[in-house]
Amino acid sequence: MVIAYILPVFFTLVYGYIATYNWNAERVFSPLLDILQRANSLISASRLIELQFFLPQRFVIELASIILIFITQVWNMIFAWYQSLKDIPM
Repeated sequence: MVIAYILPVFFTLVYGYIATYNWNAERVFSPLLDILQRANSLISASRLIELQFFLPQRFVIELASIILIFITQVWNMIFAWYQSLKDIPM
């Protein structure tokens, strides 16, 4: 569970910083984030069903928990971090 809480923070800091200060990355990252926000729950569910056939069930349950916690946290955190970096100049 620690991984599920720390991973979104690191991903948010890197993704938001690159999207804010690199103009080319911003043109790609912002629309990509909107698209992935909508489709990610479907993608993760289908991947977990596929993994269930190849990995032990206990591991898949733990992995599912990490992925779902990551998904529910990361989008809101990235949007908030990105907007705060845009609004508050360095």
